[in-house]
Amino acid sequence: MKNWSIKLKLTCGFGIVLVLLMVSGGVAFYSISENLTSFTEYRGLARDTNLMGRVQANLLMVRMNVKDFLITNSQTDLDQYAEYMEKTQGFMAEALQEIQNPERAAMVAEAHELLDKYDPEFQEVVRIQGERNVHVDFLNSSGPEIEKLLTQVMESAYEDDDATAAYYTGLALRHLLLARLYVVKFLQDNDQAAVDRVRSEFEAFDEMSVILDREVENLRRREALKQVAELKSAYVEAFESTVEEIVSRNAIVQDKLNVWGPEIATNLEDAKL
Repeated sequence: MKNWSIKLKLTCGFGIVLVLLMVSGGVAFYSISENLTSFTEYRGLARDTNLMGRVQANLLMVRMNVKDFLITNSQTDLDQYAEYMEKTQGFMAEALQEIQNPERAAMVAEAHELLDKYDPEFQEVVRIQGERNVHVDFLNSSGPEIEKLLTQVMESAYEDDDATAAYYTGLALRHLLLARLYVVKFLQDNDQAAVDRVRSEFEAFDEMSVILDREVENLRRREALKQVAELKSAYVEAFESTVEEIVSRNAIVQDKLNVWGPEIATNLEDAKL
């Protein structure tokens, strides 16, 4: 290099500097590209995570409104359910489009499939609950009417010194009141034991009715007992319908909604994590 000219030395020096600059620039460009790719990937993951969180939040409100409706029968809870279900379905549809990772996409697809089944089953619960409410309203109105008629028969028999009619009417009244008590217990607890007790009380009520039909001769009291028999028959029919409706409603809630809700939530949580 001692024999190189100044020009050659300067040229080589600048050449080396240019090469070093090109290498440095290449390394910097590669690093920036890698960071940009990583940031883009991170941003996508953050968006997906946020989207899953929004689905989860609205799904939670959906499930809470289902629970509240079963307790209150409130139209407000139904309206809120519809609002949050619409939002949940909207975010779920967005998640199906946005999430491309096969594993996470499969979780979201499964959650979406369960959500599509969840809403129709809840609407069936609402329909059944409506029918149940109609029958319960009838029970609440006809029960006191039967009690009123029996009380009139008992007081009339007592006033006429008809001890037999008064006694068996009192027993019939007792069985009616016990039956109504266990109807209320069933509506509160949905316990089969309460249903069995209602049926046994009405069986005893029927036995008293047979005796009264045989013993009572007073036309006014017989007419009242005829009305009692008609109302009691309708009461029992309404009660049995109520039992069927509550059993059907509870089966949907326990076997479907209470199973699918947690499964949807689990899939969403797994996809988010």
